[in-house]
Parts: sequence; C-alpha cells; structure tokens
Amino acid sequence: MRFKAILNNPVGLHKLGQTMEKLGPVCIASFATDKLRFITYQDTAVGPQAWTDVVATSLFSDYRIESQHGNEINFFFKIPDLLHITKDLHDITRIQVGLKRRGEQSIILFRWTGVNFVGSKSLEQKELPIELVRRDRLELIKEPVTIRTPETYILLPPLVSLTPAAEQFRRLSKYITIAANMNGELKIEVESAYAVCSAHFDNLCNPSLSKYIQQPNLNRKGLQHN
Repeated sequence: MRFKAILNNPVGLHKLGQTMEKLGPVCIASFATDKLRFITYQDTAVGPQAWTDVVATSLFSDYRIESQHGNEINFFFKIPDLLHITKDLHDITRIQVGLKRRGEQSIILFRWTGVNFVGSKSLEQKELPIELVRRDRLELIKEPVTIRTPETYILLPPLVSLTPAAEQFRRLSKYITIAANMNGELKIEVESAYAVCSAHFDNLCNPSLSKYIQQPNLNRKGLQHN
C-alpha cells in the first residue's frame, strides 16, 4: 500500500477541512487513482452527512497511489488534526505528502522547506495520524439518497435579506420551521414560550428541475413544511 504526492493547494485543503468540521470532528477519506472522496457522517441513525468528491489534481500533483484493493486507500482522520497542519501552509506551494508508519500508527507525513525570519531554509514536517479502513467496512456507510420527487422546491432569498431575521430568531429558539410553496412564497418561523415570530418572503423563484424528475403540482398553494 503506497501513497505519495505533492500538495500544491494547501489553501484549498484547509478550506475543505473547515467546511467538513462544521458537521463533525471525524472524516473518512477514500483516495482512488483519480478521485478523492471525503465523508463526514454521524454514527447515529439521524444527523447530517456530507459526501465530497474532489478531482485529485485539484489538490495534488505527482499523485501516485497503489493498493491491493483496486488502487484505493481508505482511512479515518480527525479534522482538527488536519487543520492544525494546513493552517501554517498557506504560503507554501510544494508540500510532499506520503503514507508512512510510526510503529503501529499509520500517518500521512507532510514535509516542506520553510524559511525563517532571517531567510534561512530548513526542512519541516508534520504528521497526520490516521486509521486505515477496510473496504468492506466502508461499504456499510451509505451515501445519502437524493429525493427524486420533491413536493416543493424554491430558491432562498439573498442572504442579506435572511440575516436580520436569523439574528433575531436565534435569540428565541434553537429550532426553526420552514414552509414554502410553488408560488414563490417562503415562510420561516420560530416559537418560544412567550412569542411566535415569523418572516414571509414572496416573489421567489421556483426553478425548473430536470425533465427526468416528475414535477409537482404547480397549482399547489399551501405552504409545504420541513
């Protein structure tokens, strides 16, 4: 099992890690010959999931990977550990990365040439601890199913319009009710022990979906709740 490459987009990797961290502290990475997949999920029956597919060349060059399982390597890692490494690499454009072992611990080793404040160069490195995952274990994690026949779909209003309501609502409750219809109407509402507050938006866009998806009844006027 081998993996080595040149990380030439550490900023992109750092931003990806920041996005994934919002859904949980642990990520599963699946590296294949031309594609990288990052999966964040919850062990419980409910909870957010994110499956992110990235073309290998968008992050790496000189990318090489070999394994007995179709040239694919799967592993767990802690996202804060990755961010601790990548936060210091924004100005570095050539970082060597590779799969190594330290005793019983598998790691992804990051190596680069740094320059100190007096201009001297030195070889620096950091280690990302990982846990290798068998392919059969990974198959137990299912990709979220795409809804094929949505009853309602609508484009949200600009964030500048949503932000004032969101700032007010979060002081009242941790939960929000969202309702929309196919007439361009959207309502968001929160309820506390003392008040019910809502914001209503109209003249929004109900975009046209793929012709392969059955369209809902466009005459439906009632707000559909989520």
